[in-house]
Amino acid sequence: MNPRERSAPSDQDSKQPAARVALTVVTFAVLLITTCLVSGRWTYHLVPDTASYLQYSFSPASASAKEIRTPVYPVVLRLFQWISPNQSVALQLVALNQILLHAVASAAFFIELRNWQITPRISLAIAATVAVGCTFWDNVSTIATDCPAMSLGVLCSVLVLSGWRRSFSTYRIAMLGACIVLAVGLRPAYLFLIPWAGASALVRPSNAIPTLLPRRLRDAALIVAIPVVTVLGWCVFRYSTAGDFSILPFGHQNMAAVTTQLLDNDELKSIPGRVGELASEIADLRVAVSQGKAASDETLPPGTRLPSADGLDLRTSRDPALRAESFMALENRWDAMTYLV
Repeated sequence: MNPRERSAPSDQDSKQPAARVALTVVTFAVLLITTCLVSGRWTYHLVPDTASYLQYSFSPASASAKEIRTPVYPVVLRLFQWISPNQSVALQLVALNQILLHAVASAAFFIELRNWQITPRISLAIAATVAVGCTFWDNVSTIATDCPAMSLGVLCSVLVLSGWRRSFSTYRIAMLGACIVLAVGLRPAYLFLIPWAGASALVRPSNAIPTLLPRRLRDAALIVAIPVVTVLGWCVFRYSTAGDFSILPFGHQNMAAVTTQLLDNDELKSIPGRVGELASEIADLRVAVSQGKAASDETLPPGTRLPSADGLDLRTSRDPALRAESFMALENRWDAMTYLV
């Protein structure tokens, strides 16, 4: 081994006693379960996205390829349904396992921070912030992919920190690649982990273990190769069965739902050609949806129309100041624009 690639002098952690690691994981699990019990986050709850996971079709292959979800979370749900007496028990077990997965991720993060010789108090403060962050707080018992994907993202961070400290062994590369694959398989929005992990293997902090550039290039290439090959394999499968070379048939309308809000109706209707035909239909639909939401909203007097006559403001609000240039206006219109328009 090149002398520049030996373990960094500050690495005193390497052989953490198994009992101490187990105690840390159990402690985090108990604390998170207790937090969920006292805050009303223990019992599973369903959201509009849940149905698309529960009703996922695995057969025939063409049906699976046309689903709007990737298959990882539906497989998890199907497994727990298979081992449980009924769906309610299965979904509660899913929620429990999401809590436990996040406890493992948070505990691993705490242990890795301690391995970097960060004081126990600061390490605990940082790990606790990750443990009860907004994604956990809002989604840990939700039957959807938000929380488990985030937990896998935390584990990816732990493996990167560990690789910086002790080098990216074949085992760490395989584990990091697998965590990225699972995170993307749960929630394709986590595709950003692929370039992030590759860049993290290539560019390292000054106090990381010294590693020559050729070794860094190899590490980055191997880390990126595992999820890239998996994602491309899935895309090829979808192309061969559904004629669509992409991860999912869903997602394009999300981008359209955001970007079209930046245009007023007259701007949409002025777009020429076939794209203009679609833009004009979007303009008409969002006016219809806007008026329909106002008519069905019990908090507004009968017949009340939303303040924006061009349909930009799809929320049931009397404040016309909150328009497209407001980030929260875009956020509040997300469901209506994506699923109704």
